[in-house]
Amino acid sequence: MSFGSDMGTFLTSPNAFDAELTVGNEAPAAIYFDHCEVESYIPGYQFILRAGYMDNPGSKNELFLGANPDGTEQGFTLTPDMTYIIGPGVGHIHASFGLEGYVENLPNVYWGDLNCESIVTDDMGKTTFNMRFSIGWVDDQGNDVELRCTALEVTT
Repeated sequence: MSFGSDMGTFLTSPNAFDAELTVGNEAPAAIYFDHCEVESYIPGYQFILRAGYMDNPGSKNELFLGANPDGTEQGFTLTPDMTYIIGPGVGHIHASFGLEGYVENLPNVYWGDLNCESIVTDDMGKTTFNMRFSIGWVDDQGNDVELRCTALEVTT
């Protein structure tokens, strides 16, 4: 899935994504992705989430979070009030991220955590995930970089 480069200030669905990017000692830059979706959630096996901009397909403005994204690892079930490790390696939530003008992509070494605050399934079978996360890394110039999402709500 591709997303564009125009920053959206409100979402086209009931989903929410509120995040900021901090590079070194610079002021945080707000990120307002206008599209967020759970691409796959199979409890005990796989969780894949993508967020980005709807317009201008082909740009690198995208966030990807995936537990067992390629189906080769043992999966796990997301549980409310649990924190999960984000990073490369078996059993972690893998990530990729790009934001035009700031970050082309994550380096091979990154770290973070995802807090699953709640998972609610309604009578119609729609599941809503409420989460927050943080991903950190060191850029090519030696700056500490952090992507911090304080509100992530997405419904399947």
